[in-house]
Amino acid sequence: MDICLPHHLHTAAILDAVAAHKHILCEKPLCIDLAEADGIVDAVRAAGITFMPGHNQFFLPIVREARTPA
Repeated sequence: MDICLPHHLHTAAILDAVAAHKHILCEKPLCIDLAEADGIVDAVRAAGITFMPGHNQFFLPIVREARTPA
């Protein structure tokens, strides 16, 4: 399941996907605060599913330039 919602809706969507035992790709940011992140990690681990946060700007030229060592 690919979660591409406004940031404040990520946690609920992730937890719903975990409950449905779906593997998840979620656009960054993962959630709003550390407590939500801890809850997501616990739920994903307990369910034994694959979870991946994604950053959709990873290959933009400016981002690539910032990551490239001199």
